[in-house]
Amino acid sequence: MQEHWLTPEKLCSFENDFPQYMCFGASAMSSYVERRVLRGRPFGGVITVMTLVSKKLSMCSKIICASDRFVIVIVGNLLIVNVYMPCSGTVDRLNVLEEILNNVLPWIHIYPDHKVVFGGDINTDLDAVGPVCELFNRFSVDNGLLRCDHLGSNLPSCSNKRSTYYNEALNCESTIDYFLTNDIGAISSFDVLVIDSNLSDHHPIIITCAYERADM
Repeated sequence: MQEHWLTPEKLCSFENDFPQYMCFGASAMSSYVERRVLRGRPFGGVITVMTLVSKKLSMCSKIICASDRFVIVIVGNLLIVNVYMPCSGTVDRLNVLEEILNNVLPWIHIYPDHKVVFGGDINTDLDAVGPVCELFNRFSVDNGLLRCDHLGSNLPSCSNKRSTYYNEALNCESTIDYFLTNDIGAISSFDVLVIDSNLSDHHPIIITCAYERADM
């Protein structure tokens, strides 16, 4: 889950509203509310992410790292990386992206035996041409990460590229949300969900993956 805009004091809302889940994340709003009164959405570019894990998996799950840009959680033998990358217009966007990737990379190296599931709002079309796309794709290649929407026609919704972001007012759409993995055998399905009651300008993306359970 991303772009929830909750202050640190209100992060407990996740646990209150979703009692069946363990909620892992942090708030990017800390520095802002310390300086002034919060009014609406105070800024763009820095969004808090949150990862929810069923309490049924509590014995094999643990939080590894939580920041305003990414959350890393272990579930069994899965290393799940939930990221929100800088959007167009972010100051020093390329440097921010590189910093996020450099902060995530050591955790991938620390858990070499885990299957990596890397996903979230990448905020760029990975089939486009440009420095942001090139930097992220180079990171993916270097770490053996493959896009789940490219895993083959045998998986649902993998045969055609589908937009994950849309803006009716501007009449535009793009594909900027992705899942990647270093073990294609762990992924059995991928889909982009089109939900009638969706209040977001993003279509949720979903994968089904297998894991080996191990108590923490």
